[in-house]
Amino acid sequence: MVMLGHDGYGRLRLEGRYQLMLKEKTVSCAEKEKSESDADGKNASSAENVKEMEIDEYKFFKRLRILPQAAIRKVHIRISYNDGLPKELIESNEK
Repeated sequence: MVMLGHDGYGRLRLEGRYQLMLKEKTVSCAEKEKSESDADGKNASSAENVKEMEIDEYKFFKRLRILPQAAIRKVHIRISYNDGLPKELIESNEK
């Protein structure tokens, strides 16, 4: 989640980001059945444990996460027809 702040001059400013920190929780099937109501009315009594992910906290970072170079793809955006073209092509089109 990105955190934006107001700089007092009418502009938004990037302050940082929050990231969910998860922890693994082991719950027995009996406890899970007690906390959830079965719509089917089935009562399976097994002694297996189930691992669930639970939100532990939100951690704040001043900087955004940086992607590896392999995941970054640069795209050139042209506003007009001649933007970003090599000079040779521009000169040949003008002739």
